[in-house]
Amino acid sequence: MVLVGPNLQHAWLTHKCQCKEIFEVTIQFHRDLFDEKLLKRNQLCYIRTMFEKSNRGISFSRDTIEK
Repeated sequence: MVLVGPNLQHAWLTHKCQCKEIFEVTIQFHRDLFDEKLLKRNQLCYIRTMFEKSNRGISFSRDTIEK
């Protein structure tokens, strides 16, 4: 599972994987989905930080994905 920010080049390689248990789901957020006023609320500080870090890309650990 990854979170890729805007204008960050990316590509997925399967390396000839034939496993049927691996699949891709892509969710794309429009830049204006969450306005700055909403993201500055204390309750969303972790979400705001995650979006900021996504500008460089985030790869989540297997443990986080499974949770």
